[in-house]
Amino acid sequence: MADVGETTRLLQHSIMQIVQLPPDAVEVGPFTELRKGVNRASGGRDGRPEDLLGALEPKDKVLRYLWQLYEKKKMYKKQIAAVVDVLLQVGAWASALRASPALLEAMPEELRAALPEED
Repeated sequence: MADVGETTRLLQHSIMQIVQLPPDAVEVGPFTELRKGVNRASGGRDGRPEDLLGALEPKDKVLRYLWQLYEKKKMYKKQIAAVVDVLLQVGAWASALRASPALLEAMPEELRAALPEED
């Protein structure tokens, strides 16, 4: 069983890898690590998903990377959709997406169902 520190390190490392990618790069390695961390966080054993995922930054770059990966790596679509679904259930991620009209516009249509309705 993972602990909070291990899950947090995994998430932070995956985001660091995503941030360091050249623009429009669609490498799968960082996604694999991000997916593992998000799955651990969503399980709730290591803490609340809001606590583990909410403070991660930069949300806009991570979401843009996920959109690009979704469009270009067809065999990962279901896995990417599952990660997006978990991330957007965390208020800070949904708010970051809503705060960026360009990012919202670039969101693949098939992923829009993951965005919760505004209260």
